[in-house]
Amino acid sequence: MRDRPFRIYLWLAFGITWGAGGLGLLVGAFDAAGPRMHPLRYLAGFGPSIAGFIMAAHVGRWGGVRHLLARAVPTWAGAPWYVGVLVVYPAASLAATWLLVPDSVVRPPSWDTLLVLLPLTLVTDAGRLGEEFGWRGFALPGMQARLSPLATTANAA
Repeated sequence: MRDRPFRIYLWLAFGITWGAGGLGLLVGAFDAAGPRMHPLRYLAGFGPSIAGFIMAAHVGRWGGVRHLLARAVPTWAGAPWYVGVLVVYPAASLAATWLLVPDSVVRPPSWDTLLVLLPLTLVTDAGRLGEEFGWRGFALPGMQARLSPLATTANAA
């Protein structure tokens, strides 16, 4: 990755995130009592991914966007990894929640409710998905091509 596209990506990612976040703070879109579903919150949360898609399209055209999307589901991972991500991690999170705050998990939701809530959570939780395509999809491969793994980790943190 050349230096200029990476710098432009950083400006875009931070500009979208902090621009939408700052505007959201000014108009009262964010509440201290808890998250509210507001478009500025999602724009701020998905800022790095939006910037990643913009830069992938700019640098590699449609091939760059396809490559970015292809990295979303690794084909090299074996079945145990998928079981771990889809079963073990949610079960461990539920168990930790129950151990730390037993009253919060009175009755686990039914399977049909979980099947509805899982995609809804992936779409509405801007945290992980909002940054994945930008930082790990666009920025990290270029950093790994230029820097050692230790330096890449230090710069990514």
